[in-house]
Amino acid sequence: MSEIIPSNKSEAKKQSQFRLFFDMMRDHFNKSYTGLSRWTIGLMLFALAYLILPFDFDWLLPIGYIDDAVVIGFAMKYVKKEIVKYQTWKSNN
Repeated sequence: MSEIIPSNKSEAKKQSQFRLFFDMMRDHFNKSYTGLSRWTIGLMLFALAYLILPFDFDWLLPIGYIDDAVVIGFAMKYVKKEIVKYQTWKSNN
């Protein structure tokens, strides 16, 4: 199977952060990385549940998509900070 090659630096950075996110989660659940707080795990689970479950305003278009975007945007902004912390930890180990 051929490897997907990013078309620009921005896309390559996103793929790199995506990969780091999954590495961070794997290391957290393997207990080799302990820098991930319960609050961060809770935030990620809440954002995922909010996106998937129909208990929000999805029935009221387009407001339903706006609130999803706000919740996911906030979670992504916070998780990016956690990825930077993880990347620093990983480079020191």
